Amino acid sequence: MHFENGGSLVKFPVATSETYTNREGQKVTNTDWHSVVINAKGLVD
Repeated sequence: MHFENGGSLVKFPVATSETYTNREGQKVTNTDWHSVVINAKGLVD
């Protein structure tokens, strides 16, 4: 994303997951989504 003043942003989602076995022996996976926003002119073209 570019702006008229020369600034730029890059934005993307990242998922992190945790997997474990609960007391009943079932495999449980929890996934959280995070929005990453970087204000760095050199990363955007």
